[in-house]
Amino acid sequence: MGDLPNRRLEEVLEDTYGLLVRQMTWHDSLYLKRVTAKVETGFGVLKLKRYTGSEQALRQYYRRYLALARTGFTGLPRWYRTVAGKPYVAVQDEWFYLIDWIEGRPFRLSSTDARRLGEALAEMHHVRPDTADFDKPRWREKLRQVTQARRLLRGGIAERLPKDARRFIEQQESLLDETFHHVADSLADHHRLLKSGVVHGDVTLPNILFVDHRARFIDWERLNIGFPLEELAKAAMNTCHFSIPHVEHLLTGYDYDLLDYNQKEIFSTFFEIPREVVYLLLRAARGHRTKHDASMWTFVRDTWDARIALIRHFAVR
Repeated sequence: MGDLPNRRLEEVLEDTYGLLVRQMTWHDSLYLKRVTAKVETGFGVLKLKRYTGSEQALRQYYRRYLALARTGFTGLPRWYRTVAGKPYVAVQDEWFYLIDWIEGRPFRLSSTDARRLGEALAEMHHVRPDTADFDKPRWREKLRQVTQARRLLRGGIAERLPKDARRFIEQQESLLDETFHHVADSLADHHRLLKSGVVHGDVTLPNILFVDHRARFIDWERLNIGFPLEELAKAAMNTCHFSIPHVEHLLTGYDYDLLDYNQKEIFSTFFEIPREVVYLLLRAARGHRTKHDASMWTFVRDTWDARIALIRHFAVR
């Protein structure tokens, strides 16, 4: 899939959108080939996105996009309908939709970019759309994953891991067990205080661009209602290269200091979760053992000391 010739797609754009395509250039994502095409037209530069899920999921995503757009939130790309008014098209059993191409520069590890990223997250998290087409966030799922990871750890899952990963788990087993225990207790204690809101769902470096000195998010396909403080914690861990000063600047942009003690404790709990370790342990339990897993274990080992220092700096106990 994803290998449709450009000429066929150009014909679709001309016939269904009324666009004259001058050039089409495909781009890969981290895991998939030919996911996004930069389409230069007489109307402007647009993005043709190949949707890898079902039509039902795409339809739901479009409804969520509309709900967020109706709030006046300006961080979304424009979504284009076909001449017939449809929000997407099918081409040989694949789904495609058309939005604005956002041209910008990538995130740089600087105090200014970190602060502006925090501001962009805060702006998004404060938007209140109609939530009829959104999922309800489930705190128990967060608890279940951490609890299961702890159970696997205590059950000797390390024996099923590659040699280097097994050695790392054996060295960090006590700390990981203590972390899983604390996170589970904190989630159980604070779940009634968890505040829900709009989340992008994938705030990682490839999905952040800076346009006119403002952070913009792209690839909104995981848009949903979730826990904003969880997304803040993930974004801080994903983008700031485990740098304490840069995370502080990100939190300054978010107005973190205005949060009450309980909300700061919730952020600290989400920040403490070793997400890659949880993910890899759950995959190992299902028998997965790929090159991607091995590279993730290497990344975890290489960054572990910096992660622990970062977590302890922002701990609220």
